[in-house]
Amino acid sequence: MALPSRTILRSKNLFNVHDCKLHWQSNGDYFCVKVDRHTKTGKTRYCNLELFRLRDKDIPVQVIETKDTVTAFAWEPQGSRFTLITTNDPKAAEPMPGVMLKTSVAFYGFDARKGDFLLLKNFDNKTSNNVYWSPKGRHVLLATLGSSSKFDIDFFDLDLDRDDGIKTNEQDLGAGIRLVTTVEHYGLTDIEWDPSGRYVATYGSMWMSTMEAGYSIWDFKGQLVQENKLDRFKQLLWRPRPPTLLSRDEQKKIRKNLRDYSRQFEEQDQLEAANLNTEVVEMRKRLIDEWNAWRKECSEEIERRRKEMGKEVKKALKRAEEAEKETEEVEEEIVEVVSETIEVIE
Repeated sequence: MALPSRTILRSKNLFNVHDCKLHWQSNGDYFCVKVDRHTKTGKTRYCNLELFRLRDKDIPVQVIETKDTVTAFAWEPQGSRFTLITTNDPKAAEPMPGVMLKTSVAFYGFDARKGDFLLLKNFDNKTSNNVYWSPKGRHVLLATLGSSSKFDIDFFDLDLDRDDGIKTNEQDLGAGIRLVTTVEHYGLTDIEWDPSGRYVATYGSMWMSTMEAGYSIWDFKGQLVQENKLDRFKQLLWRPRPPTLLSRDEQKKIRKNLRDYSRQFEEQDQLEAANLNTEVVEMRKRLIDEWNAWRKECSEEIERRRKEMGKEVKKALKRAEEAEKETEEVEEEIVEVVSETIEVIE
């Protein structure tokens, strides 16, 4: 529907609907309706993804059907990809708290040549049940929440070893999708991305669980930056960031020449480190000189006071006594027994 005219732009009728959820892409380019349907008998269920492309003429719709239960769906911010978590576990029909399900993670992307959304890559044998995209796209976290024994966090990079995420041909659509690392945060209840997409915070809140309250901060590659365990910890929120002052072309130029910039920054860092080392050496030398000067001054002051108090004479006498002891002669007396007689007296 177009506002404020309320003109209906596109409509589609859905039948045998058990549940329905709506997912907008951040730029409003795409719209997904996740429809859980049941058969006519009502005994079995399946899922359809109704994908609307709002920027195309007449708003075409693509339907992706899956026989498994879809437990999570999330669009890439400012992108044309989305993540899907599915499971074929029978327990998914009536989920119980604390029960982990075996899931599969699928990444889909829009192929401009075919004009359809295609499966890029699939990862099986997972327990993930929540999706957390970076605000800048490209990086995504898949986490296991709600369990008392499993707290895995998978860090994915969808454009690893590729420049600016450019797709060259159909075969390369999913080539850059990699599982970077898997970490664990005991007592995990919430995840919050930094607005810049460089860091992500995982924390255990006492509002949700009392296992181990506290937070950990990771970079987008999954390397631990900071970790704190705090009693009665409840929530963590990042400071909002203003939008960048660079245009898209300037950002692309920076990414393209990032190695040149990195080389310049490394040279500056080495120069600063060298200057810092020089300053440290000079400071240590100055401290040693001050220490030696202070010791010399104290020694002179002690000698002056000894002379004033007459202790210099006592010192000389003591030295003479020690010298005399060193030259002292030792006499040794030797007694030799020639004979011995024992006489008994009555």
